[in-house]
Amino acid sequence: MNQLDRSNKVESISEKVTYGNHVEPFVDTDIDVRSVDDEEEEEEDVQSPEKKDSGDDLDTLSTIEEGSKLLLNDFLGITTLHGIKYVYNKKYSVIRRLSWVCAMLVSYVILIMTCRELVDRFNASLTKEEFSTIRKSSIAFPAVTICNSNLVKASLIENPTSRAIVQVLVDGSTERGWDAFGINATDDAFETRVDEILLAYAHQASDMILECAWKRGSKACGAANFTRKITDAGVCYTFNDGEFESDDDVEGDIRLEINRSGTRQSLWVRLNAEVDEYVSALSSEGIGFKLLVHHRGDVPLVSDIGVAIMPGVRTLIAIKKHTVHLLCVLLDKSLTVGYMTSKWRACYTEHFQMTMSYLKAPGKDDSQRLQNQFNWTRDDVTSNIAEVEIYFADMNEHHTKSVAAYNLSDLWALYVTIIYCLSLYLGDLGGLIGVHLGASLLTVFEFVDYTFVEQAHKILYIRFYWRKLKSFCSRDKKEKETST
Repeated sequence: MNQLDRSNKVESISEKVTYGNHVEPFVDTDIDVRSVDDEEEEEEDVQSPEKKDSGDDLDTLSTIEEGSKLLLNDFLGITTLHGIKYVYNKKYSVIRRLSWVCAMLVSYVILIMTCRELVDRFNASLTKEEFSTIRKSSIAFPAVTICNSNLVKASLIENPTSRAIVQVLVDGSTERGWDAFGINATDDAFETRVDEILLAYAHQASDMILECAWKRGSKACGAANFTRKITDAGVCYTFNDGEFESDDDVEGDIRLEINRSGTRQSLWVRLNAEVDEYVSALSSEGIGFKLLVHHRGDVPLVSDIGVAIMPGVRTLIAIKKHTVHLLCVLLDKSLTVGYMTSKWRACYTEHFQMTMSYLKAPGKDDSQRLQNQFNWTRDDVTSNIAEVEIYFADMNEHHTKSVAAYNLSDLWALYVTIIYCLSLYLGDLGGLIGVHLGASLLTVFEFVDYTFVEQAHKILYIRFYWRKLKSFCSRDKKEKETST
């Protein structure tokens, strides 16, 4: 560097320093007269390679992070999904942003609930119900279960021990209560012991069922034709009971049929409530009977779905047979499963629709005969005697069958199913999303597009840190070679 350049350098770096209002020239007499550019170059040369790499890495990482933030800001500001830009934009007040958050949450909740109903409707559309009525020349008569609303007879529990046992029954059969009678409530035989107690103290068929007529007396009928069994309503008596799932004739099992509708081929029963034997603690439902018409062999849930029969009245019950066939996954399949707390719905169910009408009973002559037979008064007859008659309203069987709406083995049916679903349910779903969120199919594409771009930024992050790892490993290897 020549003398002229040195003097220019000194003049160029001379400056004025301000101290309050006083300005003084500042000249460094010891300054090295070299170009500033040369100094910067030397400083850069003196810097270690690690510092240079670190600075470059920070710049790269900062650029990637800034690009990712800008991408998110741009997306949230222009997306067509309603509400997001008002929630994310910090230039709006907190109250306004919170209001939009609440509005969006309400919309999302309503959308989810509505979509759930839509899914249920879609599942229901995969099946359809077929209704048919078949005229029959003969119909198997159902089982009829009758229960006295009073569990035990008062005359059979006169001793203190019996009354105490009944009290335990009333209180809910607690374990401590049964211990007082030497009965272990946790023993496997506990239910058997309770059944024995109920059977011993309950109303007997010979006392409760006074008269019976099948097909207007064409066949003998009496208390012996009723089977005693324990149900959810206590000890009950079933007419035409069958322990078989099929209606086919089975040896030792008599199948009763009718070949015409109406009361000419009916079951008529005269019942005695035995009001004097009622235990007040066990007859809270009132005086009378519970009756259930059900399929032979079924467990009678009298307490749940039975109808009430009251004394002093003749109850006429006209029934119609209904069968329901459902689509079943497990039908005719052999399975080995462990203990299960859940259950599958029945593939086939049979029930009887009942229409009830009433007449005052018994008649004058029958009432007088009963008064003489039991030494009763007219009021006693009215309080104790109930009559019930069960008959078919028609000779039809009403069937409801659930079938698949489409046979997917048929390509044309599959095509129809797809078009049907797309046109109906996707249209409904799109309408719901549009109403609640203001979104469309293109809004979904916006999120897909943003996801791909964001993934590209993540790839940049991965490449950046991978390069850092390779650089570190290479530098560490060189240092080891130098040290050796």
